Amino acid sequence: MAMKTKVNITARSNTEFNPSTVKYIATDLDGTLLSSDTNISKKNLEAIERLSSKQISTILLTGRTLYEVPEKLRNAGGVKYIVFSDGAGIWSREDGIIKYEYFPLDTAREIFNALSQYETFIEVYSGGKPLVESKKFNSEQFNYYHIDSDFIPEIFKSRCAVESLAALFDDKSHKTELFDVFFKYETERTECEKRLKAVFGGICITSSMTNNLEICPPGVNKGATLTQLCGELGIDIRNVAVAGDSPNDISAFKTQAKKYAVSNACCEVKYLADKIICSNDENIMCYFEKEFA
Repeated sequence: MAMKTKVNITARSNTEFNPSTVKYIATDLDGTLLSSDTNISKKNLEAIERLSSKQISTILLTGRTLYEVPEKLRNAGGVKYIVFSDGAGIWSREDGIIKYEYFPLDTAREIFNALSQYETFIEVYSGGKPLVESKKFNSEQFNYYHIDSDFIPEIFKSRCAVESLAALFDDKSHKTELFDVFFKYETERTECEKRLKAVFGGICITSSMTNNLEICPPGVNKGATLTQLCGELGIDIRNVAVAGDSPNDISAFKTQAKKYAVSNACCEVKYLADKIICSNDENIMCYFEKEFA
């Protein structure tokens, strides 16, 4: 979910750009497919099914955990795959979870300890669900850590409160697929990112909100996982359209897919886009239905 900043920016030209060749639409959720209230519109759902009937399937490409994906989308027949937790996992409608990557337990514990040294609100993504500490699971804490107000209703709806996050790392069976961390202070966010990259070389760090970091295992990001999925399915990624809005979409926008930035996207995503389209509140799948029909 990127900050909604109005900018004047022109998408990069692509002389090979041909919308008629698109067979898959890989779309981000928050700030892209979902409306600003984090809901999926009826018009978008209907367009997904109509596109499917025309042999254009949808891939969800999200930083959310698997079970944060709205049920209506998980049940939509036109959604064939879900790339979740910034690429840590892939869910297939036919086969369930076909990929799942996570941190080694000792590494996850060390990262958690490092994050805990700052003024942070930590979410541990595990088993397709986001876990938070119960003592911080309230509006006062959300405001204290400057969590985007548009996203707070989603936190109440989807987070699972546990008594102690630290205790998770004493369980040898625990698997951390991603850390989502909100910082009270921007200076600490910057310092922490540099520290983590220096100590844990190769880990992927991105963001999707104004003051968070999303920390993934080495080599895990949306672009890498989408490329892997296309390779395993024998899909030419040049026949895939990617839609997004925020920094955690940049890796997908650096692939050979056709790139569509919503009008509310951040500058970096717009710069990499082949085309800038309507906003997330204007039913992007209806736009694509016209674009690819």
